[in-house]
Amino acid sequence: MRRSVLQTLLLLVTLGACASLASAHETLRGPWVEPAALPTDSEQTVEFSLHTGEIGRLDVERHSRFLDGIELEIEIPEAVRPYAGSFAIYMIAAAETTQDREHARVHGERILFETLPRGRRVFVLLPMHPDHGMRASADSLKAGRRVTSDDLPVALSIRPVMKGLPEGVRETRFPVKLRAVFREEGAARVVLVGPDGERLDQDEEHVDEILDEIELTIGDRRLSSLSEELVLPAGLHRVQLTGERYVDRSETFGLERGSVRTVHLTLEEETATVVIDAPIGVEMFLNGERVERLDQELTVTPGTYTVLFRFGEYTISRSLTVEAQRDYKISLSLDILIDED
Repeated sequence: MRRSVLQTLLLLVTLGACASLASAHETLRGPWVEPAALPTDSEQTVEFSLHTGEIGRLDVERHSRFLDGIELEIEIPEAVRPYAGSFAIYMIAAAETTQDREHARVHGERILFETLPRGRRVFVLLPMHPDHGMRASADSLKAGRRVTSDDLPVALSIRPVMKGLPEGVRETRFPVKLRAVFREEGAARVVLVGPDGERLDQDEEHVDEILDEIELTIGDRRLSSLSEELVLPAGLHRVQLTGERYVDRSETFGLERGSVRTVHLTLEEETATVVIDAPIGVEMFLNGERVERLDQELTVTPGTYTVLFRFGEYTISRSLTVEAQRDYKISLSLDILIDED
């Protein structure tokens, strides 16, 4: 009996020594379970369960710069709680897995080895961001080091570390919830559209010219390019467009953590109005284009125009410089000159 107790103590001491070697490599064997990849564009939870000795292959759909880390919530069944110290959680990074799902062999760097606590559940934290805020606590275990995208997939397994457990306990299934933990930030970018709703960023040269004439800001930060994404705290923000030639625009938008928000702003040039006073039968041309109705107010954008009137074989032209938000009146008067000898 004393020899059995001594062997158990030696086993626990050996396991504890192994747990302290964060960089140790390990090989696990058992059935391979592959749940759905964790979405990193939402806070959707992936749920699955692991039978004792099974190996779960954990991965993400894609890497996200806003991902603080991954959190696993492992439910500890009531039948296991009295024997919690007899089970351990293994996690292996950069897991290399054979293709035989029923008899898989997983090899990689061990980043976590901890015995189960006696509570109803335990949280396992896998920090990923260099400035992550994930911290271990009474009911939270944290991996021995930060996990990078090169470390994925990560293998998870819950296994007995002592013999003599009741068969019903050894056959336990552990429900697991997997979720992404995002940083309290996201990103925003601005897309300019014309009055017709068409995006303007298709013509880069044209957009560069526009950006030289406007100021585009989100809060107190200025955007120097439409391809630029500003990383901002989650919450409400205001984007503003100002410029002498264009109508001022502003829009308030909400930014969720871990998301990239595209804000559309309509770019519309400031205009001026032109009223024409000319005799019936006179034709008018503005920069070479005929004005069909001289009895209607014209809306024009700022710039320099050539105004030409034609009456039969006679023409007269003048230059007109238009400034925004001003009203202009163009008058043509015909006079009769009588010469007397």
